[in-house]
Amino acid sequence: LSPAMLQIEQRYMEPLTVRILAHSCSMSENAFNRAFKRVYGCTPVQYLIKVRLEEAKELLATTDRSFEDIAKSCGFKNAKYFGDMLKKNEHVTPRELRAMYQGMTQIKFF
Repeated sequence: LSPAMLQIEQRYMEPLTVRILAHSCSMSENAFNRAFKRVYGCTPVQYLIKVRLEEAKELLATTDRSFEDIAKSCGFKNAKYFGDMLKKNEHVTPRELRAMYQGMTQIKFF
């Protein structure tokens, strides 16, 4: 499964599919899905979304780029889908997460 993990880590911003990932491991899609879930505890698509979200969270925390720009640069098809996935997985919206990060960087004396 390491070829697929390498693909995900290096090419998360591209439109990767289970077919592409399975092919990189010389496996059928069904066998690949079963093996991936057994080893990593989630589907390849769930893992890909997790990797994309981690990169997006980093960009939300460190840049003022638009949500649409962040979404596209992390492999999400649009800002709405990105927001839906962030809400589903992290229970916050992009706007809320960015506000939390900004709040953490502000020093409060009183």
